[in-house]
Amino acid sequence: MMAIYRICSLALALVVVLWATVAAGAQTLKGVALVIGQSKYESILALANAGNDAKAMGKLLEDLGFTVALASDRNGRRLARDLENFVADAADEKADVAVVYYSGHGIEAGGENFLVATDAKGQEGFLPVSDFLAALKASVPVSIILLDACRTNPFPPDFSLTLRVGSVAPTASGLGVPRGFGEAADDGPQGIGMVIGFSAAPGAAALDGEPGGNSPYAAALVRHLAALKGVEFGQVMRMVTEEVYLKTRGRQRPWLNESLTKFLYFGGEPAATDSVQSAIDGERRPLLLMIADLPEARRARVEEIANAQGVALDTLYGVLKALGESDLPQDDESLARLLAEKAGQLAQFREERTALASDDPDVRKLADAADRAIAEGAMGAARVFLDDAKTRIAATRGTLDRLTAEVRDKRIANAAIFAKSAKAAFLSFDYRSAAADFGEAFDWVENTDRDLAWRYLWSQALWQMAHGEENGDTEAIAGASALFEKALGYVSREASPADWAQTQSDLAVSLRKLGEIRGDANLLQRAADANRQALTVRNRVDMPEKWAATQMNLGNVLATLALVSGDTANYYSAVTAYQEALKVYTVEESPADWSNAQTNLGITLAQIGNLSDGTFFLEQAVAAFEAVIVVRDPENVPLDWAAAQGNLGSTLASLGDRRNDRETLMKAVAAYEAALTMLPRDRVPARWARIQNNLGDAWRLIGKRESGTEALEKALGALENSRQLRTREAVPLQWALVTANIGNVRVMMAERTGDKDLMVAAIADQDAALEVFSPQRQPRQWYLISRELVRSLGVAGQMKSSRALLERALRVARGLEEYNAQTKSSDTAVVTAIGEIQAALKKLKK
Repeated sequence: MMAIYRICSLALALVVVLWATVAAGAQTLKGVALVIGQSKYESILALANAGNDAKAMGKLLEDLGFTVALASDRNGRRLARDLENFVADAADEKADVAVVYYSGHGIEAGGENFLVATDAKGQEGFLPVSDFLAALKASVPVSIILLDACRTNPFPPDFSLTLRVGSVAPTASGLGVPRGFGEAADDGPQGIGMVIGFSAAPGAAALDGEPGGNSPYAAALVRHLAALKGVEFGQVMRMVTEEVYLKTRGRQRPWLNESLTKFLYFGGEPAATDSVQSAIDGERRPLLLMIADLPEARRARVEEIANAQGVALDTLYGVLKALGESDLPQDDESLARLLAEKAGQLAQFREERTALASDDPDVRKLADAADRAIAEGAMGAARVFLDDAKTRIAATRGTLDRLTAEVRDKRIANAAIFAKSAKAAFLSFDYRSAAADFGEAFDWVENTDRDLAWRYLWSQALWQMAHGEENGDTEAIAGASALFEKALGYVSREASPADWAQTQSDLAVSLRKLGEIRGDANLLQRAADANRQALTVRNRVDMPEKWAATQMNLGNVLATLALVSGDTANYYSAVTAYQEALKVYTVEESPADWSNAQTNLGITLAQIGNLSDGTFFLEQAVAAFEAVIVVRDPENVPLDWAAAQGNLGSTLASLGDRRNDRETLMKAVAAYEAALTMLPRDRVPARWARIQNNLGDAWRLIGKRESGTEALEKALGALENSRQLRTREAVPLQWALVTANIGNVRVMMAERTGDKDLMVAAIADQDAALEVFSPQRQPRQWYLISRELVRSLGVAGQMKSSRALLERALRVARGLEEYNAQTKSSDTAVVTAIGEIQAALKKLKK
């Protein structure tokens, strides 16, 4: 029977808007649709879902206001007649919009695409697409053709079609770009153009979907075309494309070409859905548009990580979106590391026990809704659902305390809700909320399940430390250390050696960070002890990677301890620890870990070189940093490469100073300037400030060897740049160091220019720095700045003929002499300074 088309007398909820006037000039249109589903093929493979796809699309288009004709399982004669009648009737009824959806087999041969009728056999039952497209385009202003027909070639290998160009075999899979379809010509005042979409890219096969359901393309169209109100058609089709891409894990990506000369909007109301799906879709659609805009290289990296970790593409892209464009790492390697970390955590979350045996059906529904949201990348919606679940179960806590037989299972189930909420917060980079939720989970099971109590407490400590690091919150890091120590009370070396060693290792990391910030040698010694405890479990034979990582951490602690305590023996112990790690980390098998270990070794060798005579250790450090620079590619890891250049610059500066070699000092300047090319101030302010400080010191060393003030002025400019970001409130120790350096440069400039005001400013800088440093906590820095202050006061006293300044210089020098006597050390510079000041005072009396 011939299909009958009725043009709806009501206005179709569809508008087009001129490109130049998106907000005005809307024109209401009316339209028709032909929906074809080809499932029951007679001689070739049947398609289980094509009929289902056609029914779903037909209902969707009717809901949007189209007059729809549904054609199912058409043979060649009837399919040709359906297409011809559709074109003719659309023209006769003056339809503005014609939509054709085809689900079934389709092939490409000789540059032409063919729809396959159910009785296709031999040379019969193949309908060329291009002729139909041309006829439809000539009949209606807007034509939309959606071909879910890119299945693999269903015909035998020796099958071929006889065309005007001869006998041609179909391609192995997929349709091709429609012949003659390109940019729209001027179709006159009524012409708007054509849209054609394939369910897969040209030449690629599409999936049919699970039996009894819909194809991925049909499902995506139904999901997103129903929400067209206020969204331009092209954007909606981009959503459809990325929906199919995600649901097929990257195996299928639809193709769309359009030649519309105006914006196209469907104005229909979205189909009613439950509140859960609405919340998820509200986040899902912006996520799809974000994915559509990603470069192919970044998309490929996300796919690679998702496949390697067994994580859903949707969820990993959701993590990427939660991070936000402004916080995305700019280099590919850093982004890959971040996503791999998140993917690994997601895989761990999936494997952990969920324990959602809640007797509250509403809580179970909210937890399930959160799982659905995370699976579709809607992290914000997941957190809303879990917040609701937490509110519901929090009210039951008092009652649970009075229960007996069911209390254990109930507590574990409720704790799991908080743990799940913590994971959602983690995926949204809200580490403080994640830590708080894990703390609540621990409270629920503290006296119920010691294994779970340890895991939740350890997780709370981990994310509290992450929050502290990210926000510069020292108290949060201190709290994390206390939580790690508390967690050790819930795990034993004998029963769970791996977990016990991990907790010791994480405790060591938190104590090192805290000790470094506070300049506290006791905290650093505790960190070293915790690392050594971890090494009693992590041995090189059974756990080489963890053993090497712990050796690295131990080296870091010992190097920091040497700096803070002044006990240089710790530097040599740190070198030994790094060399041990390098027995596992090789440049061929683990270049990143090798680079880190080699860098830390170079830094420690440089520290030893600065404290010892000769140039041996400094030369070894230079060689270490030069080797790292060769391995680190500035294109892929610009920040790491810049760090290596900065370390090289610092060591060359020390070496040049030791050798009294201007050429080596200029190489240090060049290394610092190279580092700054990869360190924009707005993105990495702390690193930029550190390199500026070091650059200023290199220019100071050069200026010390030259007459005039040109190099010293460059030094002062770089140091002032550094102090702009290193504030006393935020980083007091770093502020004090750069302030002392500024004072040293000003002293030299004042001596050369005779500028007394500059000398006064220099003394003020050194006094301010000494307000931060103390001989108990930072003895080396305190001593060096005090010695420079003696020199500054002496020079100023002579410039101003000031007895007060000279007497103060003598008091500071006597204090240093007393300190040396107590520490059983000596300093000829201090002894010489005392004699010179006494002579200046005698001269002043005369």
